[in-house]
Amino acid sequence: MFVITKDMKQLLTILCLVLLVSCSPPPEVPSDKLVERQGITYEINSTTPFTGIEVSYH
Repeated sequence: MFVITKDMKQLLTILCLVLLVSCSPPPEVPSDKLVERQGITYEINSTTPFTGIEVSYH
């Protein structure tokens, strides 16, 4: 028989939350909020390269 302890329930809950958060879609940012420097796209005032989805509105 398999017994589920309190620690196992907490671990399972944490693992489920991590899985849920890691599967969220990438952020969508309007193209006017992005800037390209040396061939790499960044959000304005950021030093981290942008890895989301660029959207353009007409």
